[in-house]
Amino acid sequence: SDGTLTTTQSIAVIVLNALEAVGTDTYGGIYIDDGSAGFATTGTWTQTGNGWQSDVRTAPAASGSTATWTFTVPAGVYNVSAHWRTQNDGATNAQFNVAGTTVSVNQSIAPNDFYSSGINWKRLANFTSTGTAVNITLSGLVGAVGNLVADAIRLEGVTSTLAPESNETISTASTITFVPGV
Repeated sequence: SDGTLTTTQSIAVIVLNALEAVGTDTYGGIYIDDGSAGFATTGTWTQTGNGWQSDVRTAPAASGSTATWTFTVPAGVYNVSAHWRTQNDGATNAQFNVAGTTVSVNQSIAPNDFYSSGINWKRLANFTSTGTAVNITLSGLVGAVGNLVADAIRLEGVTSTLAPESNETISTASTITFVPGV
């Protein structure tokens, strides 16, 4: 990435130079795919080439397996969204823990809240970051049926408490530009 972030929300400020392993999209979001740095699993997962960016992982929902996406972002409020490949045996009560808030989703139904980076996403929750690492963890419930599907998590800044530094430019046209090395 060249460090340029364009967003539809003029109040979003995200410094991307520290997020080398994280991808960015044209709408101001940052994401971690299950094949990227910042993604980890516990338990037994099966990886196939059928997901976004040619990979996806599945695990039985009742197996105790977890998938975690770890982001380090500046202080601010962020919207968290998830993408998964729809499958008939997707867990109907997959649990996403977003910075301490648990959201239950039906992974047998395609995410369809909005479209970005060539795929559909499901909005999970907003959270406030204090500028430290934030984990989003997928897990199942005891006795759950179906498979957890771990593919990608996307964050989008809603607000930020950071003021722009000398190497950042914020315009009223909702474009945030970071110039690396300046």
